[in-house]
Amino acid sequence: MKTWAINSVTLMMTIATATACSQGERSLDKRGAKLAEFGELGSGNSTVQTTSPAAPATSEGSGPVTTTPAAPVPTVVDLPIRELKYPALKLTAAKGLESIKAADIILSSKVSATDFVIFGKDGRSWSYKPDATVTADVLQPIEAVVVAPAGATLYSLPDQQFWFVSADKLGRHKPASAGSAADERLLTVQQFSTKTFQGDLTKMKVLYVSVDEIIFHLDSFIAILNVKTDPAQIKQLPIEKLPVDLKGAVQAGRTDKGYWFKANGSLYLLNGTEVEGTSPWSKGVLAAEPGDLTGLAFWPAIDGAKYSGTSFGTAATGFFSDAPLANTTATTK
Repeated sequence: MKTWAINSVTLMMTIATATACSQGERSLDKRGAKLAEFGELGSGNSTVQTTSPAAPATSEGSGPVTTTPAAPVPTVVDLPIRELKYPALKLTAAKGLESIKAADIILSSKVSATDFVIFGKDGRSWSYKPDATVTADVLQPIEAVVVAPAGATLYSLPDQQFWFVSADKLGRHKPASAGSAADERLLTVQQFSTKTFQGDLTKMKVLYVSVDEIIFHLDSFIAILNVKTDPAQIKQLPIEKLPVDLKGAVQAGRTDKGYWFKANGSLYLLNGTEVEGTSPWSKGVLAAEPGDLTGLAFWPAIDGAKYSGTSFGTAATGFFSDAPLANTTATTK
């Protein structure tokens, strides 16, 4: 399975991949206790330097998003999809989350094989370690370092990282490049246009967030944006043309070698490494308790034999985990 640069659109097998050029970077001042604030987000490449949190932003340069003509669509060959037997996922009421309400949570993601982030409203987030042996380490608030732009939702991550998401733009805190000294007073914000996203932007739903990846549901497409490379890359999956059933409500996340999707009682894994003559997809039935989970954060092994570490789920009735914290020790910090 091939991935394409973010300024082109093409089709490959049954997966559409496309890219949208970065809309430039800006520096935001975050001196003192005040959160960094965005000005008007420009439509072109811009470098913005604010001299104080309230100073107006200035920009230079602009340009349209360019899209190259689509490449010829190759002949699609239906490859058999491997079926895996996933173990039942039995979650019980999670402890250590009494300070937050399920109604205030918009998403939970397992951002690595061991770490969870719980995202709340208004840019609030928490680092969650359900298997921690010290009570104070189970739930740690994540400090927001910016105010979300108007009309955008902020997803705060550890170490001053974040994403903001709106129908027309995405943005993230771009870490300093290796070997360069970071200015602790400034944040470099990398912005992306959504103009080349396929699907219905008015129905955009965020399914997964980590420091360098974000997964969207766009009604008729699933989009996966990866910023590990430069330029950033995006995979766009046309739901109707996929060899697996991702219609209806979908949950998603990462695996060691790709991505998982839960829909219609089944779990589907998409391998990020292409092997000629082999479908990148595998599938299996996922039995999960409780059965009314509206959110799921876990890390399934690519072979379906196990889940790495602990798992976490949310429902209207509360939070659930397979690490009930029976042996936690209270401590004062």
